[in-house]
Amino acid sequence: EKDIDMVVRSMKNIDARLLIVGKGPAMEDIKSLVEDLGMSEKVTFTGFVSDEELPRIYNAADMVVSASKFETQGLTILEAMATGKPVACRNGRAFTEIVQDGVNGYLFDDDEGCERAILKCLDAPPELRERSYQIHREVHSGLSTCHRHLQEEDGLKMGLGDWLYGLFEGMGPEWVVLCIFLLFFIDALLFPTLPELFFILGFNREPTPIF
Repeated sequence: EKDIDMVVRSMKNIDARLLIVGKGPAMEDIKSLVEDLGMSEKVTFTGFVSDEELPRIYNAADMVVSASKFETQGLTILEAMATGKPVACRNGRAFTEIVQDGVNGYLFDDDEGCERAILKCLDAPPELRERSYQIHREVHSGLSTCHRHLQEEDGLKMGLGDWLYGLFEGMGPEWVVLCIFLLFFIDALLFPTLPELFFILGFNREPTPIF
């Protein structure tokens, strides 16, 4: 999924050290690949790294690369951008939403492209690093605004949920079932981004049955 093997192969002829951060089910296969390619002296595996230690790792790096094809948010790349590091990313999914090739980072599709992108990052000009940091600030600002709106929406839903819960307590089973169907309909109309008001009613309370 992360395609770390692509990064390892791409680093074979580059005069730099590769730091592989984290752990996962493919770790042993990656270590075997490193040994087979004769790269044990230039590849370091950190294992698990806590959130508190991550800033130190980013600051120690000259650039950050991700070959993953299935990222949904690209958080590691945004974190790298926050420290002003040049980034090289697989051309797809979440990365293309934040990285413009040659503008604030570099994109690639295969091993050769990955090698070229890494070399470009190592020689990245100051203006690219500045644009990388700037896009992080813009994305972070947008996420903060979105998070605030979601919190406000959640607060409104919780208040409505408390009122409906009290209403359900005095009803018979057949009326509760009918109200649940109506509730889904109302929830879809009022809160299309977070349609789970029924589940707040069902699971945000002590286990007092309403049926």
